[in-house]
Amino acid sequence: MALGLSRSTAWAVLKGNHKGSGLSATIIKRMLASPQIPTTAKKLLLEYIEQKCAGAYGHSNERVREFQTQIASATEPR
Repeated sequence: MALGLSRSTAWAVLKGNHKGSGLSATIIKRMLASPQIPTTAKKLLLEYIEQKCAGAYGHSNERVREFQTQIASATEPR
């Protein structure tokens, strides 16, 4: 298991099908939910979320809002 992820999730990230749209909220949630994810990887994911929510990757405002809604539950403090 890479980064504490299932083989299918790790494959989705490594395969690169996300290059045009970025990592999906579903994949990011799986990665953040992993108890084995290294601190540095988690930090990078949170930075990526912040940038994607700010529209840094050229998505339309509608897609950015959709991502923000989908990812909100994964980043709420517990």
